[in-house]
Amino acid sequence: MERSPCNVVVLKGGKIDSYQNILLPLAGGPNGPFALEIANLLADTAGKITLFYVCNAETEKRKFDVNLFLKEYSQRYHLAPDRI
Repeated sequence: MERSPCNVVVLKGGKIDSYQNILLPLAGGPNGPFALEIANLLADTAGKITLFYVCNAETEKRKFDVNLFLKEYSQRYHLAPDRI
């Protein structure tokens, strides 16, 4: 899965339609917005999305700003601030 040629979603819980808690790892790559969109779709109306920022030498070079990312994409996907 590390070098998958397509988007991958890993779900735990079988046939659950929505989730109460979603852990969303971010590293500043191009798949972050898609991951946030999927998390938003999977979380139920009271569900929480927890961002887990993965930081290493490569992400530091790109100067990924997780707060700017969250501000931009939470508006785009209509995420309430209390859900993240």
